[in-house]
Amino acid sequence: MIDEILTNWKKQSNERKKLQNVYVGLFLLGVVVAGLVSLLNESLGFIFLQVALLGFTIYAINVVIWALISLATVSIDESQRKKARRKKR
Repeated sequence: MIDEILTNWKKQSNERKKLQNVYVGLFLLGVVVAGLVSLLNESLGFIFLQVALLGFTIYAINVVIWALISLATVSIDESQRKKARRKKR
């Protein structure tokens, strides 16, 4: 089962999606670890939770930046296609 999941994950051609999956996985793992640590030491668990939230913030910023980059590249591609059509006429 794990082999199938990893094989399907490797088949994803979009590296950005793979990176985002890793960010989400690390965030969830960080929250779980923070919860377990807080059972033993509340202040240390809170610090771990803050680190996990920092990672989530980095993930959110990464999503916004990639959305802006993909939007810009789509706009550039469309403008280049329009110029190519005008030159053909």
